[in-house]
Amino acid sequence: MMYALAKRSLFVSLAVSILAASACSDDALPSDDATCNQGERHNPITDLCEVIRTEEPPQNDVGTDTDIDENSDIEEDPEDSGTDPSDTGQDSGQPDIDNPPEPTCYGDENGQVDPSLSCTFYAHTPDKLYLVDPYKKTAQEVMDLPANTFDIDTHPNGTLYAIAESKLYSLPPGAGGWHVNPNPINSGNPNGLCLDMIGKAFITSYSNLHSVDLTSGQISSPIGGTDKLKPYSSSGDCVINKGDILFMSSTSVNPLISTDDLIQIDSANGNTNRIGNIGFSEVYALTAAWGRLFGLTGKGQVIEINQQTGQGTLLHTFPGRSWYGAASTPER
Repeated sequence: MMYALAKRSLFVSLAVSILAASACSDDALPSDDATCNQGERHNPITDLCEVIRTEEPPQNDVGTDTDIDENSDIEEDPEDSGTDPSDTGQDSGQPDIDNPPEPTCYGDENGQVDPSLSCTFYAHTPDKLYLVDPYKKTAQEVMDLPANTFDIDTHPNGTLYAIAESKLYSLPPGAGGWHVNPNPINSGNPNGLCLDMIGKAFITSYSNLHSVDLTSGQISSPIGGTDKLKPYSSSGDCVINKGDILFMSSTSVNPLISTDDLIQIDSANGNTNRIGNIGFSEVYALTAAWGRLFGLTGKGQVIEINQQTGQGTLLHTFPGRSWYGAASTPER
């Protein structure tokens, strides 16, 4: 009897539950918030409240609010990565806005020259001294020279020296005229004059190289012996660049080539090394400025000479002028 009553009570309870469920539509179900605690949600399959779990986003997505396609190429922003290219010691390849490159005499990447720059060296005809700007292509007359001047060069102290008719002349800064040394230069044909960075002077004469005392005007015996420079012979000038390398222009040893060669000379012993053919004849003048080598010709040409190959490139021609020599200005 007790078993029958218990069974009936269970049946009645199940029936009531079924009727209650069938009387309610899906929309009538209580919301998750109403049936579950905060941070939980109702699972309709298990009819239980479960803790809401969230997946941890990938580490490189932290702090981003934009949905990113997994297959797209993403370029990392240096600011987001916490690294600064300037701190790595590597050059980003971009111009430094805070420290723009210094203007140069030979122009920017487009060949434009800053008009405020003074980029000149001395060059001369047989009797006139000029300031030549090889990039602006100008020649400004400065003063008269001793008659028949073969070559000039500048001392580090600013004194300008010249050789003319086998005599040595000097023009100190601020002097009103040329001073002549009474001692003649007995070297045959002194047609090239060059001074090194400490003011030691050399003269080329045919196939000989001499040193010269700028105070007394006395010259040495040929360095390395007579005709040490053979088979090369000075065509008009020598120059010493800031690297203390002595160059000379020479007539070509090939009788079939009329253009001059660029020769490197060891000033200590007179040993020579042919760099290459300049491609221009009558290269009577050489000068070094701004890390470059220039030549000027008896035909009024101004050329730039490659110091590794000897090849010359024409920059400008001054019609009606015959250049005999050149020298750097103290500012170069």
